[in-house]
Amino acid sequence: MSDTSTLDDKWAPRVHERFDVPFRFPYHLGLFMAVNAIPGCYVVIDGPDCVYRKAEWIHGKHDLQSTLLDAGARHRIAPTMMHSGEVIKSKGDAVRSRLRRILQLPDAELVLVNSMPHVQIIGTQYDKIIAEVEAETPLPIIEVPSRALEGDFVDGYVEVLNSLALRIPVSGELVRDRVAIIGLFMDRTEFDHLANVAELERCVAALGLEPCTTWLSARPLAELERASSAEILLALPHGRTAAELLAKRTGAKLVVVEQPFGLRGTIRMIRALAAATDREQAAERFIEAELRQLLPSFEWLIPTVLLGRTIAFAGDPTLFDGLLDGARELGMEVTYLTAPARRPMFGCELDEHVHGHLPPVSFAAPRMTVSRHLLQREDPIDLIIGGSHTPGGGGLRWLEFGFPSFFRHALFDSPFLGFRGWAWFVQAISNALMSRPRTR
Repeated sequence: MSDTSTLDDKWAPRVHERFDVPFRFPYHLGLFMAVNAIPGCYVVIDGPDCVYRKAEWIHGKHDLQSTLLDAGARHRIAPTMMHSGEVIKSKGDAVRSRLRRILQLPDAELVLVNSMPHVQIIGTQYDKIIAEVEAETPLPIIEVPSRALEGDFVDGYVEVLNSLALRIPVSGELVRDRVAIIGLFMDRTEFDHLANVAELERCVAALGLEPCTTWLSARPLAELERASSAEILLALPHGRTAAELLAKRTGAKLVVVEQPFGLRGTIRMIRALAAATDREQAAERFIEAELRQLLPSFEWLIPTVLLGRTIAFAGDPTLFDGLLDGARELGMEVTYLTAPARRPMFGCELDEHVHGHLPPVSFAAPRMTVSRHLLQREDPIDLIIGGSHTPGGGGLRWLEFGFPSFFRHALFDSPFLGFRGWAWFVQAISNALMSRPRTR
């Protein structure tokens, strides 16, 4: 279903548009993103091999560094090939077989188990199958809830984090000043997201704290398990539930923050962490030094390139608030926000008392509705920012950003979170605008 509750009558879906395919990416795409971001992680999907089509969106297209698929057929996604005619007879034997085969692979460190909706309905007790196979191996096997019918790609990614938080071993001892960052949405392992990891960990270290791990960060399970010894869990939006679950198990202090996208969001994250660790002075020194270095770069761009420009954004809804804040600071207007997901219960506040008048916002809207918002306007948008499959995308007024990015890749550091990430983002917007004539 589409969530277009924030659209007024002018922009709400028209009658014929309501029957169109929604602009929403499926649950298993998010699950595969998480598997892709954990080396040595495999997933058994109880269902047919059509799941490979989703993996192909990531491997070699959105993520040039992906290892989800393998030329020697050692794919990290292993379907049981369970088609509809076999479901009624299934007793989980195919799951056992796939698990035992994966556990023999030398690089296997973690195995997840999940199912397709048409298999889920028979109620296979995966916990019993997992317990049986786990007795034969020291490697962890974790069930990830099968919520493909009601969920989207954000839910799929988040459920992997939640499942890890419930199952990683807990040491019982917390290390003072050690921080685990929980909830980085690593949709690919190229140098945009790897640089996000480095930038967030740099911000933590600038306060005299030890960043011990980031979930997820293209690091193996052993690195992720270091979160169990962290005195502080810094919970980004996608990791709020996972951080809460882990904090209950370890007794760590929970610091919940908004997405550090844009200067205001980054500063609020640093100040929240500083307040929880009595490092306010160190935080203010760091913030002042970063702004002193960064802001002069914008001085020429704002009046000559950015002022008065209009932009629209299609992508991760937890970036909406930071984009609204940042656009206002740069003299730009956001005319439309849309997400290929349902409205999440985290990280998307959209408060008019904070942002002022809000533009139209839609979540998982019909694709024709999104296309009309972006292209069929009396006042053309100066720049549309979104992934390759945004309806109406790929035109002259386009900056490819987010998932999927089939035609823009990050071969060198190009973060979009934190101070340096906002500098990169403003640079990307400015370059895109300067390559096109003004429309007003």
